[in-house]
Amino acid sequence: MRRATVTIAGGGLRGQRTTVTNDRGQFVLTSLPAGHYALVASKAGWVSAYYGSKHPGHPAYGGQSLTLEAAQHLADISLHMLHGGSITGIVLDPFTRPAQSVRVDLLEVHMTSGERRLLPVAGIAGDTTDDRGVYRLYGVPPGKYVVAASFNDVNWAAGNVHRLAPDVLHAVLGATAGVPNAMSSSVGSTNPPAGSEPTVNYVPVYYPGTVEAADAVEIVVGASEERAGIDLPLQLASAV
Repeated sequence: MRRATVTIAGGGLRGQRTTVTNDRGQFVLTSLPAGHYALVASKAGWVSAYYGSKHPGHPAYGGQSLTLEAAQHLADISLHMLHGGSITGIVLDPFTRPAQSVRVDLLEVHMTSGERRLLPVAGIAGDTTDDRGVYRLYGVPPGKYVVAASFNDVNWAAGNVHRLAPDVLHAVLGATAGVPNAMSSSVGSTNPPAGSEPTVNYVPVYYPGTVEAADAVEIVVGASEERAGIDLPLQLASAV
């Protein structure tokens, strides 16, 4: 694995030390004091490999698995890297049109004091949908995950977008019928009184399209597998 970043931490080091593999995948770390260390190799698009760990992308139990004695020379250290899997799909707005600039994150289930919690996957950056509503999460280790989408447009974040009742909408359309370029001005001047119409906002959505984290469906990703068609429909909910 050429140009992979190898990092060692722990022992008597202050902070960590980093090097890069050569074209043959070899690396050298010198002048290390005796101690217990954690060693990890990483590269974009690949699952980080932790020395001593049996689970790709996860550190060894206890965090430190490499023991180095004073003046010891270790030459048989190997780290086996796995090409990361990926999850891709389309985010749609409530009218089933592609939604642009929507944040998509990869989460995994953790049990804390008997409570099910969804936490971000370490080392996996979220993505933002493009003009086609498409997102792609890559470098994913094998495992089970939850995909979540959230719309963070500042115009919606203010929470003052009104859901017009049918009679109000019909009144606006009737007032602007046959009047060129009058729609925007009429809509702007027909804002309902405060409290008379509910305000709405986009809420986080979990695959396959639920707003309840407890109802999210986990997606299984195998080694180097690409899971396509993981689409998410955005939803509007009352805002307060």
